[in-house]
Order: sequence, then C-alpha cells, then structure tokens
Amino acid sequence: MGLHSHGVPAEPCFSWEITFHDSLSRYGCLLIDMARFSHEGKWSSDHKRGLPVLLMSARPRLRDVVDGMRRGALDFLEKPVDIEDLLAAVRKAFELNRMALAAENIR
Repeated sequence: MGLHSHGVPAEPCFSWEITFHDSLSRYGCLLIDMARFSHEGKWSSDHKRGLPVLLMSARPRLRDVVDGMRRGALDFLEKPVDIEDLLAAVRKAFELNRMALAAENIR
C-alpha cells in the first residue's frame, strides 16, 4: 500500500537534478531514501529553501540519523516504513510547506 492509496499525491524521482531544481510549490516535501540519494548535503539546500525533508533508510546508522537531523530533516523513518508513521510525517511536512508558501505570498 503506497501513498496514492491513502489519498496522498506522490511522484517518484530518480534523478537528483530534477528533485533539486523543482520549485517549492510543485512538491509538498522530499522523501529521500538514503540508499538512493547518497549525495551528502545536497538535500540540505532544498531544506534551506523551505522544502521539508523526510529521510528513510533500511539500515540507519546512528551517525546518519544525527547528521540528517542536524542538517534540518523533519523526520527519519526506518524501512520497512509503517504506513501510519509515513502518513503522519508526510502530513506534517505538507502542513509546514503550506505555511511556508502562505508566508511567501504575504511578503
């Protein structure tokens, strides 16, 4: 059961460049599999632009979790991911993104 079956729009991205350059309004958050995107630190640039980042890994190491949270990740999920935990994290990220977009529109 994926995000789509729970009413959450999701789009897989297999190229870092596509993800990295998309606008804040196109995606509500980035869900990054640490095994796929091992480009250390690149995702933190998206976070600095306001895009919430969720990290996940099948084999999380404590230092990866700590490093990810220090770089500004909203959450770190261990695979296999419990769908309820994932949905809660995504909803929280979407809400933060919605607030960031609203704040930009006020300026």
